[in-house]
Amino acid sequence: MAALSLMAACGSSTSSPPASETTQAAPAATQASTSSTGGDSGTPAAAGTPASAALMTVLGVHQVAPGPAEPGVAQIGKLPVDQRPPLPARYSDSVGSYAMAIETIASAAPSTTGLLASPGCTESSVFKRGMRVIFRFQIYDLSTGKIITDRDGADTQIALTQGNDVQAYFAPRGEGEPGPDSPWTWVAVWNVPTDYPLGALPYTVSLKTADGQSVTLNPMSGDGLALQIVD
Repeated sequence: MAALSLMAACGSSTSSPPASETTQAAPAATQASTSSTGGDSGTPAAAGTPASAALMTVLGVHQVAPGPAEPGVAQIGKLPVDQRPPLPARYSDSVGSYAMAIETIASAAPSTTGLLASPGCTESSVFKRGMRVIFRFQIYDLSTGKIITDRDGADTQIALTQGNDVQAYFAPRGEGEPGPDSPWTWVAVWNVPTDYPLGALPYTVSLKTADGQSVTLNPMSGDGLALQIVD
């Protein structure tokens, strides 16, 4: 049995496809901010964590008979376009005025119930009750080609079921004072309640612009994975 390992690094990013949106007029609204610790927004991880803990086993592997160089579904790409299977109708729809890229991360800092992901700072769509979930995302204004930030007067929230909306803030990645070229993203931190319903957890991102426009972006519309809450 061998093991694959990685250095837990919150600076890495894999994005979901652009999400579609619906728009309606609404005044801006705010909620109390939720602060972040550990690798989420630049403050230290839990005290007493050894430096070697950054190197963690991700998954186990074992030797079997060699497999093909690529999966069978890759053969689709070798067919002429007119012979490939038809796409679902949603791929012909406009994504609207805004698009986004989002990832959900198992936090490298302890949750309010004392649960700590191992390894932390890794993308996941499955979270136990009591864990700490980090939503990290960018929103793009397709009419201007620019990334939306809080400096524009924008406000964003993660809208969950059960009335658990989570305020987001715009923050640099990594620890310490951000450099001139440091990447910044919207970040929202959610501690999963210990009695939260199990199963799939669809969510949306609410954007309120400085001019009072209200936009709902749905990561699921881009074939993103719904979160799964497990016991």
